[in-house]
Amino acid sequence: MTNNPRTLKVGINLWSQATSWPKFLEAAQLADQLGADHLWTWDHLHAIVGDPQQDIFEAYMTLGAWASATKQIKLGLMVGANTFRNPGIVAKAISTLDHASNGRAILGIGGAWFDYEHEHHGIPFGKSIGERLTWLDESVAAMRALLNGDTVTSPAGGHYNFSELTHAPLPIQKRVPIMIGGNGRTKTLLTLAKYGDMWNGFGDPNTLKELDGVLKEHCAAVGRNEKEIARTANIWMVIRDTEEEARAVWEAQAKHNKVDVNEITEPNRPMLGTPQHVATQLRAYMDAGFDTALVWCVVAMLSLGLVMVYSASVALPALPTELAPALPSAAPPRVPEDWQPWAAALAALLAGLGGLLLWRRRKASAAPVKFEPPVIAPPQPRAETPAPDTAPEAAPLPEPAFAAPPPMLEIVLEAKRLNASLMATTLSYAVRITNNAAVPLSALAIEGDMISAHASLSPDQQIASAAQRLELRHAHIALDPGESVEFTGDIRLPLAAG
Repeated sequence: MTNNPRTLKVGINLWSQATSWPKFLEAAQLADQLGADHLWTWDHLHAIVGDPQQDIFEAYMTLGAWASATKQIKLGLMVGANTFRNPGIVAKAISTLDHASNGRAILGIGGAWFDYEHEHHGIPFGKSIGERLTWLDESVAAMRALLNGDTVTSPAGGHYNFSELTHAPLPIQKRVPIMIGGNGRTKTLLTLAKYGDMWNGFGDPNTLKELDGVLKEHCAAVGRNEKEIARTANIWMVIRDTEEEARAVWEAQAKHNKVDVNEITEPNRPMLGTPQHVATQLRAYMDAGFDTALVWCVVAMLSLGLVMVYSASVALPALPTELAPALPSAAPPRVPEDWQPWAAALAALLAGLGGLLLWRRRKASAAPVKFEPPVIAPPQPRAETPAPDTAPEAAPLPEPAFAAPPPMLEIVLEAKRLNASLMATTLSYAVRITNNAAVPLSALAIEGDMISAHASLSPDQQIASAAQRLELRHAHIALDPGESVEFTGDIRLPLAAG
């Protein structure tokens, strides 16, 4: 355990294939509202998972649309294909994106690898990986100079033909971050050491730690401070109550993208299982020096994936407390005692809702706010003072007050009505959320059954939760101090078989 607090940063990489534009845009806005550090998408002209002729959206048009539809999240490509565009045009596009987003642009770039799209579009692919990486080094050097406000002329014999090229306007950011993706020891990491600000690597923690040593050697050779380069790990994950449930979702994602699940399953990814299991694996990446997780998310599975990924990643329940950003605490559910066993269903619903309400203050700054949960001291036992037998009985002392204010976010679950029939029993409920803080809070409530798809009452009886999903899906909430909002719904309880 480290003595120095560390925070895991989370970036969301949305798959641009096999989705519709409204869902794609909605997913981007959700990532922004949840407070993720940055938002990414692929730079491909054909689908890269499964059938290449599936729907896919162009990358730079996507970033421009996201710039107008989001408020605080940083934007970039994971990563741009260097072969697709002249580097001068890329630098101009990134500078424009920086202005459109008010200083949130990241230039993501890599050597390119998908030969299919090059062949069908007639885009030069080079004779080898090595040649493409030589082009990449020259390209990144030019883009770094242009974004810094320098004049660029291509070297003799180079791949490009810039002649005293300068750009205006310059970006808003004094130094636009350049993200370089890839693990190439000889060329990619050297280009990163010379010009990059962020590195996206892939592989298990041991592999990345060893490659990080190679990067440090390149930095020393070119006179670069290696601490100026942020390390990010390419992460795939699905979080559920059990590994079996997570694996089922991963298989559904593969089916949606028309690919055999075995083709996209590797020894170290995806991470499948409970929040505690995934958090332990993320800790291994942090220990290897990679404090940013760039999580791939299938847009079509958004309600089953993105929020689960992000909420579990920032909460990190298996990590030491100094590594975990705090989520607001919720008041315990209040359910009439004589409504058992229906209380189990309500408690499961509340756990799903409360665990997935990620709250943040309304503020202009791009940095997400971390809430510290208040510490509530339990009431102390009533003090008793001995008295003579002849003295009148002493009046009981009043209950001591809490040592801290109530939680800033109170979630109360109430049972409303119980209707019984021959086939099933229906329980109506209400969830009331109150802002006890002194400042406005904003949030996004996602499916109440996200954590537990079913709440078990007995070995052969389960509660279907479709009603909760319909009630709580994508319900936007903004509460002023003292303001409340209430959700209502029904749980259908089928009779136990046998």
